[in-house]
Amino acid sequence: MFEPAYLHNFLRILEIIGIALLGYFCLFSGSYLVKFFGVVLIALAQGRSGWMQHESGHRSLTGKPNADRCLHAVIFGKEKKLLCSDDSESRWDLSNAGVFHDL
Repeated sequence: MFEPAYLHNFLRILEIIGIALLGYFCLFSGSYLVKFFGVVLIALAQGRSGWMQHESGHRSLTGKPNADRCLHAVIFGKEKKLLCSDDSESRWDLSNAGVFHDL
């Protein structure tokens, strides 16, 4: 097994939350340019969260599969359920394992 980098994961989560919060605060500005910058920051936060979504989906983020499964559901599945009617976490597990990784 591997040794998970807890500090790295914690700092990554703080980074994503910080960028997203700054983006949301910019949305309440009176300037359209600042609002656009806020949208860009929110998109950046979503993109930066992709690594965490992927690693937790492979159960390789914390070294504890049950914790990774819960993190995957929170970071990826629940976020996407607001936009989709299906279970995105389970669909990701099935499609990613079958298409991109040999089992």
